[in-house]
Amino acid sequence: MRRVREKMTPSRAGRGRPAWRRPALPLLLLGMLLSLPTSPAAGSGEETDTFDPRAMGLEPKPLIVESLGLEMYYPLGATFQIHRTTRRTTVTLVDGAAVPAWSMRIQPMISSLPDPTAKGQIEQLLATWRAAGREFSVLANEPAHYDHRAGQLCYIRQRSEGEEEIIVGWLILPFGEREFLVFAIQTLPDGFDHVRPRLERSFSTLRLRDVKEIVDVRKIRLEAGRAFLEGVDEADLRDLIRPGRWLRYYIPAASAESGRDTERGCMYIEFIEAKRGAVNPDRAEDAYDPEDHQLGLMARVRGQIIDTEANATIDSRAFYWMAWDQSEERWSIQVTTRAGSRSRSEAQTGVRMPRSPGNPAGRIVIIDSSSGGATRDQKNWAAPQVYLSQALRWGLGRLLPRRPQEPRAFSYYFYDGTEESISLRVDRWEPAGDGSENWILTSRSKSDAPAIVSVYDEDGDLVRRTLPDGSVSEPIDLDELNRLWRSKGLRTEGLNR
Repeated sequence: MRRVREKMTPSRAGRGRPAWRRPALPLLLLGMLLSLPTSPAAGSGEETDTFDPRAMGLEPKPLIVESLGLEMYYPLGATFQIHRTTRRTTVTLVDGAAVPAWSMRIQPMISSLPDPTAKGQIEQLLATWRAAGREFSVLANEPAHYDHRAGQLCYIRQRSEGEEEIIVGWLILPFGEREFLVFAIQTLPDGFDHVRPRLERSFSTLRLRDVKEIVDVRKIRLEAGRAFLEGVDEADLRDLIRPGRWLRYYIPAASAESGRDTERGCMYIEFIEAKRGAVNPDRAEDAYDPEDHQLGLMARVRGQIIDTEANATIDSRAFYWMAWDQSEERWSIQVTTRAGSRSRSEAQTGVRMPRSPGNPAGRIVIIDSSSGGATRDQKNWAAPQVYLSQALRWGLGRLLPRRPQEPRAFSYYFYDGTEESISLRVDRWEPAGDGSENWILTSRSKSDAPAIVSVYDEDGDLVRRTLPDGSVSEPIDLDELNRLWRSKGLRTEGLNR
């Protein structure tokens, strides 16, 4: 069974978390401070306070893939990866045992049948296999009703390419007029009687949204994002200008192997009024072009990240300028990684051009370069209409409406440095509901991305931000930051105003 077992080997992504490549230049900076909570028991028929996934052998937190309209609690110990392309999203789930007993791939399908049904899709598939001369025996082929949807569940036994017996299964559920969600299962005969009920307990928690509902929700959020951005005026932006703040970035003791807080880095953020040319701090003002004297809002960000694995530090400085009317922006980011006597520098320049008769959409241009200009990479896109500027991302807590006191969801396009693409961001903004005047911003760089949860006080100032890996950033006084770092033997050069 070597070949089958190799195919089922879990990835290194970690339990319940997509695999992430190590971030490069601006990604360390953007991933640290990017600014739809999970819902209750999905399709369980139970009240939230009595539903216990662990008692059913399921993970306590559901898998949510909004682009597929999917929510489900998956088997305890399993791992998953979400794969995205421009055309579709697929999910791979693998049993968490040392020798995995099953794997499952979830993906959408558009039917070609004149009268699409889940049963018809299974019959078409089996007929195709028979026509191709593939030998198999049907173990089960029966109706399956999950989340009030009439689906079909089929298991067959066949031989793999290595002449080993395997069991393949499909659960097919409708979630649109001609759209289906397919759960393709692979397991082994000797564990099938144990695997099948585990998977079907997971299926019993399924909740699906129809394609039309997914599209409608996106439109509503995008219109809310448009209304929010259009409502931000120069007076609102000028209110961001105030003394800068330091943020401590660390892993809390409860999550750290050492049993105490582990320092990961720090950051200083301030908003100022500045000329457009100031995005290049090394350029003298008397060398500005005429348009570089245009005034606007600038977010200036300095950061330092401690990479204990590589015994290195990453220093960054970023300048995000935006016109007062949000019509255009420019930014620059410089990152230097130091490990012993070695250092490497990377830089990014970004421009969002204003709309014009010859360029009605505007344009976003990104240029990445490394030390000495040895490499240079340029990308560009048409600018979406509902677009969140880089500078605004650092001030959302003060800009988002804190009245009326009810949850709101917003979407807007933005440049996502972690993916090096234009993404549709999803934000949920709601009162903390704990008796305080705090507000919570739950942000995802795209609908299926891990959530970043930020708590703001009644004035919109950050109280605490928690990243998907459990690390935290919080405001801290500079003197206290210096004292803390010195007490842990960390270098404090550069920790100054």
